[in-house]
Amino acid sequence: MLVQAKPKTVGGLVVTTLGLRKGWRVIRLVTTWAFCVEALGHDPTMAEYVEFCSESQATAYRDLELFRQVFGDGDPSRLIGRARDRIVKEGDEGSAAAVVMGLPVR
Repeated sequence: MLVQAKPKTVGGLVVTTLGLRKGWRVIRLVTTWAFCVEALGHDPTMAEYVEFCSESQATAYRDLELFRQVFGDGDPSRLIGRARDRIVKEGDEGSAAAVVMGLPVR
């Protein structure tokens, strides 16, 4: 019997839990959420997020539900906060998605 190792990164956890297609939707949600936080200067409400990303409200909530299947209640704000800490600490100005998805799973 093959034993799978536990994912070591947030991106690995998302894809392992949801599969590639749904996992990509969560990765896109987190990335877009990061850009929204950057643009607004604060954690957005769902209404602000929907307006920012120009998606339908239904799509935004479906993607948030996928996020919650992996990470529990809440929104991507806590992951974005972790990414900011790492960006500042390491001076990494790479894409928000790469930084967030590369974070170690706690």
